[in-house]
Amino acid sequence: MSIYTAIHKEAEVPVADWLIPIGLGGHIGDPVRLTDATGDNISVKNRIYCELTATYWLWKNCQDPYIGLCHYRRLFSFLPVPIPAPPRRFLSFRRKRGPTISHQPIVKTEATPEMLAFLAAPEQHQRLTALLEHYELVVPQPVQQYPSVAEAYLQAHDKIGWAEFVAACHEEFGDIARTIDLETRFYPGNMLVARADVFRDYCASLFRVLDRVFDKIGIPDQEPGARYQPYRYIGYLGERFTGLYLLANRIRYTTAQIVELK
Repeated sequence: MSIYTAIHKEAEVPVADWLIPIGLGGHIGDPVRLTDATGDNISVKNRIYCELTATYWLWKNCQDPYIGLCHYRRLFSFLPVPIPAPPRRFLSFRRKRGPTISHQPIVKTEATPEMLAFLAAPEQHQRLTALLEHYELVVPQPVQQYPSVAEAYLQAHDKIGWAEFVAACHEEFGDIARTIDLETRFYPGNMLVARADVFRDYCASLFRVLDRVFDKIGIPDQEPGARYQPYRYIGYLGERFTGLYLLANRIRYTTAQIVELK
């Protein structure tokens, strides 16, 4: 079982036999030895599809019994995440303060050697293995978006591709796709770990939907200075697909924290 770490530039990442860097858009260089530009691939679409070019590569080329994807700066933690205690401000306060445990869906912290070692620890792999004995799929803990995931997308991304996405989801899933206008649970990052057959079913459904949207919208122009570039809309829509897939397919799943490294 492996989790592939999507990476597009040189960066420090957790190192373990079960964490495998995969270069996006054909990127290669330390520590990347494997790229999304080999075999059956859509690497040339990385600018639009974002980390989903790695998802596609894994779907078409990976033969592992369990398959996962995370990012070089957003990684799963299957264990409670310790946050170092802040420095003491008063010398008279002599009790030693240990780390606290964060229960937030996304934990933002520095990429220290200690944190990288924690994310690559054998105990992480052992916990994931135990989870996958009972669940078909592991996804990030959801971030609550109010009044809905749909409204949050419309506000952040200027409606690009949304109507086409909803139509494609309705074609894929039927009337249950209407729930996306009410859903508040957002599963960020296009990150997951799944049994291989579930992963492949997820990908087949995901790319049917997203390719329908891309065929209609094409590639929007770049907006200088924009935080969310319009041309990356396929990657953003992929994140909104996850919750609907879980609901429509009644998947037996669980969640894990994301650690976002600064």
